[in-house]
Amino acid sequence: MASANPNTTTVQVILSSTSDWRAWFQTIRTASIQADVWKFVNPDTPESELPICEEPEEPTCRSVNPTVTAYRNLKDLEREVL
Repeated sequence: MASANPNTTTVQVILSSTSDWRAWFQTIRTASIQADVWKFVNPDTPESELPICEEPEEPTCRSVNPTVTAYRNLKDLEREVL
């Protein structure tokens, strides 16, 4: 679930010609670095050096609060984590 971040700036780059590519690439690079995914999408990284993507474990009630066994027993803030 995506949430609005008040610190996010929206930048629109329209690729009308090759002169727009540099600005577009910088926008993608900056957003990828901020999202900590640049290591996965950097076009200069050889394929053999790309990190392996691993699916994260699905969170459970206990991973949020070890004393709770049911979703209904979580506090509102804890439910947001799930």
